[in-house]
Amino acid sequence: MQVKTFFFHLCSVAILFLSASSFAQTDPFAEPMPLYTAGTNYKVDFPESKVNKPVVMEFFSFGCPHCFNAEGQVGRWLTSKPDNVKFIKIPVSFGRPQWTLFARAYYTAKALKIEDKMVKPFFELIHEKRQPPATIADLKTFFVSIGASAEDFDKQVKSFYVENAIRQADQLARKFKVAGVPDFLINEKYRLVGTGVKSEDDFQALLTGLALKDFK
Repeated sequence: MQVKTFFFHLCSVAILFLSASSFAQTDPFAEPMPLYTAGTNYKVDFPESKVNKPVVMEFFSFGCPHCFNAEGQVGRWLTSKPDNVKFIKIPVSFGRPQWTLFARAYYTAKALKIEDKMVKPFFELIHEKRQPPATIADLKTFFVSIGASAEDFDKQVKSFYVENAIRQADQLARKFKVAGVPDFLINEKYRLVGTGVKSEDDFQALLTGLALKDFK
């Protein structure tokens, strides 16, 4: 009888352990053994923040080589992220005239609805071809090269939308205390810790997991 009771106890423990392990595999933040933890893999920088839907914001600059290197990983995550997770790219300047020009390029592309077509070749122009645009005329040459009309570019490059978007991007960077780029802020609450992201799998799991964390 005692043997049967002991065996039953072991089976119960095993079932509980397997259930917990299975849950942990699907929820990387689940206790008692979370795969990712606050302070190591991410920070809770704005604990009181609440958003209406999951959102990932990437603060970046085309002038940043680390942002260029991260772009492929971001693109692959975008192809697999849940549909209800919104993604926003926010180009920051940190007061640098060249980075302000690059932010102008991004928001001009958004105004023309060609940002998806513009991002990769613009990064490559700067970091692979080593031909960073220095003037609005340089931007115009680039935009025409990717199929935009010169007339449409001229209408948008200094439009109210573009000027306001550049200003708001820098305001958001200050609001969320962005000190360097790329910087990933999730649900206006969680910030990835660079040293805590060891692989692309970590990167994707953290972005998706943190985005959904407050909506379970």
